[in-house]
Amino acid sequence: MRQSQQLIGMPIISIMDGKEIGKVKSLLVNPESGKVEFLVIHNERWTLGVKVLPFRQVQGLGDYAVMTESESAVIDLSEDTLANELKTKGVSIIGNRVITAAGQFLGEVVEYYVNAESGKVEGCVVEKESNDQQVLNAEFIITMGKEILIVKKESVENLINKSEFDHMSVPQANQEEVDRVDKPLIFSKDTVNITGKRVTADVYDENGDVIVPEGEVVTEDIVERVKRIGRNKLVELTLKIAE
Repeated sequence: MRQSQQLIGMPIISIMDGKEIGKVKSLLVNPESGKVEFLVIHNERWTLGVKVLPFRQVQGLGDYAVMTESESAVIDLSEDTLANELKTKGVSIIGNRVITAAGQFLGEVVEYYVNAESGKVEGCVVEKESNDQQVLNAEFIITMGKEILIVKKESVENLINKSEFDHMSVPQANQEEVDRVDKPLIFSKDTVNITGKRVTADVYDENGDVIVPEGEVVTEDIVERVKRIGRNKLVELTLKIAE
């Protein structure tokens, strides 16, 4: 999971082109599906229109960058009906008041969590009037409005500590996600030519364990080991190589 504000300003990188396309400017949330459907892109070179990256085109969402197959995945906001509708609705979640179906005020949303694979909103950080922050799992949300989140009345008893939510186990990948990881790796020539080069920062696995430490010289064995984890992790390793 990623907090929404961690995504803002994150570079979007094309795997096939080996270049930065732009940076994440904002997220477009679909209140019907409860998912982030598009990433709005900022690029100083683009002077006309608004560009977005459909979340389904995200190949990897790491702690450094958003990865997509190629720049062709980026589309004009005006060309997509759903993107236009979501931009008009302007459901940002952050800043929304949280009110139960019984009419009880719980606080205000100051942050929310996004599933890195699906874009699903997993939970909202609710700040109470006392400035205490707790997390409400998204399963308790009834309606995502432009200004208000309507939640189930039992939400009051189901708010949990933020630190506890941060350490919740990530659910096992479904078959679609497994299939995507197992697809043949496709990289540009520059991406795979990393053996003999030094790593500039630690590379972690999904459990938070270091798999390639900072300062390590990349060998063929390291490349093969990282490849087995998946395409996104190999791309992350490539981005942490000294020139």
